[in-house]
Amino acid sequence: QGPKPQELSNSIWAFATAGIRCNTQVKLVKFMADALDEGNGQFYGFDFKPQELSNTAWALATLHSRRSSTHNHNAGNRNSDAIEDDGIVRILRWVARAITERTNDFKPQELSNSIWAFSTIGFGYDETSGTNAHNDYIHVTSDSPLEDKELVFETLETV
Repeated sequence: QGPKPQELSNSIWAFATAGIRCNTQVKLVKFMADALDEGNGQFYGFDFKPQELSNTAWALATLHSRRSSTHNHNAGNRNSDAIEDDGIVRILRWVARAITERTNDFKPQELSNSIWAFSTIGFGYDETSGTNAHNDYIHVTSDSPLEDKELVFETLETV
């Protein structure tokens, strides 16, 4: 038996609160994404409570939005960035699907934090979305930006 959902959520939240970006944090993000995806969530994904998902989304957006100011872009970091981005996107997909499927379980603050996280790092953003002069954050890279955009739209419509 691995870590509990609250332990994973709290660990990622702690990295964000302390402002620590490092290889251990990237490995933790990847571990959590892999754990959520295993067996399409049947083994682990549905054990996460709304607050744990919301706190994780907030933490991931907080960490990612700090990337530009605390990061140098050598080849090693680009690989780490790609691993982190993949994990972030997969976790945010879980958050969005959970909101859509369990809307009534989420408190207003949990919804607000999750949607803030989506917008802060551009989850669901693609070039057809236009530009936002008020947000100069680095957008998270997605392998399926159009599908993520539809998922975010569906999530917002549900809320």
